[in-house]
Amino acid sequence: MIIDAHAHLGCMLDHGIRVEDKEVVDEESRASIDKLCVSVLSVNFIEGNRHVLKAMKDYPTKILGYAYVNPQYGDEAVKELETCVRNYGMIGVKLHCNLGGYYIDSPIVFPVLERAVDLDVPLLIHASGLNEIISLADFFPEAKIILAHMGAIPCFNGDWINTILLAKKRDNLILDTTGSTVDAGMIETAVKIVGPERIVFGTDVPLLNPFVQIAKVRTARISEDDKELILGENMAKIIH
Repeated sequence: MIIDAHAHLGCMLDHGIRVEDKEVVDEESRASIDKLCVSVLSVNFIEGNRHVLKAMKDYPTKILGYAYVNPQYGDEAVKELETCVRNYGMIGVKLHCNLGGYYIDSPIVFPVLERAVDLDVPLLIHASGLNEIISLADFFPEAKIILAHMGAIPCFNGDWINTILLAKKRDNLILDTTGSTVDAGMIETAVKIVGPERIVFGTDVPLLNPFVQIAKVRTARISEDDKELILGENMAKIIH
């Protein structure tokens, strides 16, 4: 089974993208992806989460939902996370500090982390501010933090090598493979240093092409067993 741990629905106007849910599902199906974990990055996160809920109902065997919240909204954000997980069956929470206008290691984020730990769900965090994410991981060692884009590549102000080295010492950090490009040896290095059990596959659809994202894993010089862990088995375990 292939599970896309990082996908999106809805309008992404800052990227000039507007797609229907069916287009996303059909494209993932053509790429032989069995399930996709989605979020809607909306300024009105409650409205965005209801979009995800509808998609979960429309495609019950395909779509799993992340609750997207903005921690600046305090108790409202925490309550929304709990509602989405307990009442709607969502499998995690998505945080994007660039879009939300906050620092990822700010104390305002702590209540969301605490509730995610209580609910035993992972947090998918946009790769922005590696040092801040590491601080958050150290402060909440019991949290399951999926670091998007494996920290990103240098041309996008990322540092995947340093990210991998820092993740090695932190069992609560999980790396995802999404990215518009990949440096030679990036996935192989992550497998060697962190281990294949802490890497999950993602596409960032509809921003990126799912066929390309799968090819990055399929063509990596790692074992077939490691590829199966990354493409689905690890995420299946994380979300039970």
